[in-house]
Amino acid sequence: MIHVLLFYVLLVGACGYALRCGGAPERWVAVLLPLAALSTFLVAILGRGYHGGQFRHVEYGILAVDAVLLLALVAVAALADRFWPLCLSALHAFGLVAHLARMIAPDILPDVYKAAHAIASYPILLTLVVATYRHRQRVHAHGRDRSWSISWPALMPTAPVRTPTG
Repeated sequence: MIHVLLFYVLLVGACGYALRCGGAPERWVAVLLPLAALSTFLVAILGRGYHGGQFRHVEYGILAVDAVLLLALVAVAALADRFWPLCLSALHAFGLVAHLARMIAPDILPDVYKAAHAIASYPILLTLVVATYRHRQRVHAHGRDRSWSISWPALMPTAPVRTPTG
């Protein structure tokens, strides 16, 4: 139980730091992670009562929350002018793989399933803190740090096309 409390303390610290000091991608993720943690808690408690979130069976509610979070993280990764959201998406996908493993092999021990689901949570928080720190370094060094990629076709400015004459 102490590891859950530790996770929530680190979550508040990491997300608070990112909200205060990060660029737009860091702030988006700093909002998404606590929302997903709260949703997971509510799904675990409300979905099955007191025994929800025990990981004795496939946790479909938690799987749904994880899938929505993964889609949101991939969207941030697609739009951000950063590399770290890709790493964050991959780390979070590991938790989804734990759900799939439990579906394929229902005899996996509940503690193994729970650990496999939660193991990437700490590196995700560390990645967010390091990303926020690096953003601050770039702002101090260059005066600004572009948050979103402008190379996405929908975001490209339209300009008249000039054809060569001759």
